[in-house]
Amino acid sequence: MATGAGAAAGAAATGITIGGIIQGILIAIAVLIGAGLGALLVGAALIFTGTPKPCVDREVPSSTAVSNAMRARWKAFERQAATSPASIIYTEEDITSRGVDYIDEKSIPVKKLQVYFCPEGYAEATGTVDIPGPDADVLVRGTLDLSGPKPYIDIQDIKIGNLPAFIGTRVVETALGDDWKSLDLKVRLTDIAISDGEVELEGGP
Repeated sequence: MATGAGAAAGAAATGITIGGIIQGILIAIAVLIGAGLGALLVGAALIFTGTPKPCVDREVPSSTAVSNAMRARWKAFERQAATSPASIIYTEEDITSRGVDYIDEKSIPVKKLQVYFCPEGYAEATGTVDIPGPDADVLVRGTLDLSGPKPYIDIQDIKIGNLPAFIGTRVVETALGDDWKSLDLKVRLTDIAISDGEVELEGGP
């Protein structure tokens, strides 16, 4: 099984339908918190206290200019991969920038988005869910499975405040099911590799 952004978040991305990955993860989190399911299970204090720590300690910048360049490069990658093997590398800044723009475009109630590519070979997305009342800090860890007919988001952990990861992950998985995790891409991805700070994607006809 190949690994990739969850991102999350997500990557989590995302532009490489990073936007779709991020949207799915953030909607899942909003469902969990907005419906109060976590509060019913373990008490609101666990959700609204604590900040889950990502795999690396660094600040990822973002900008609309980087987001636009990232999307332009993705379109070129799609065109090349339609007829011959192609590859593309994205950085954390690329994916975070696209994610921030996507959140703004869709008015998704999330702020302080950061997307990380971890040395261990998976992706993480962190952010703050901005809902009525106290905000909740969230971390999503995941991989991208390329073994089936469509890329599939494999969520490993969803951490919300001090809520145990297995509870957050289980409730979100139950609430949303599996349909949102399959990605409809114009390009056929053949491989994905994550290293510290970047992800490399390969595709082809």
